[in-house]
Amino acid sequence: HLGCDFDTDFCEWEQSTTDSFDWQRNRGPTPSINTGPPYDHTSADGYYIYIEGDLAKPGDVAHLLSPRCPAYGPHCFRFWYHMYGVAQNMALKVYLVEKGAAFLKWVQTGNQGNKR
Repeated sequence: HLGCDFDTDFCEWEQSTTDSFDWQRNRGPTPSINTGPPYDHTSADGYYIYIEGDLAKPGDVAHLLSPRCPAYGPHCFRFWYHMYGVAQNMALKVYLVEKGAAFLKWVQTGNQGNKR
């Protein structure tokens, strides 16, 4: 189920076992100052997921795997993101995995400011 607001849990999204660190669920501001959103975008009172960039080293990655999508029909993947903080090498990438091969479909890099 791709339509997850993360208010209850990670739905059917899974943490990768081959990455450097994990995504975390949070409600309200992130623990580190001058990073992350002050609240979730959907209701301003719910949960969102984030990674703590202050702890990452160059080359570290945090993968989150979606549930399997049906192979037929067009698909639309929509999400809100907030890239704000001191990590110089931050990047958010979306891949499509087909037959074991990953194809980069979208990327955003760097500090995008404290936009809501």
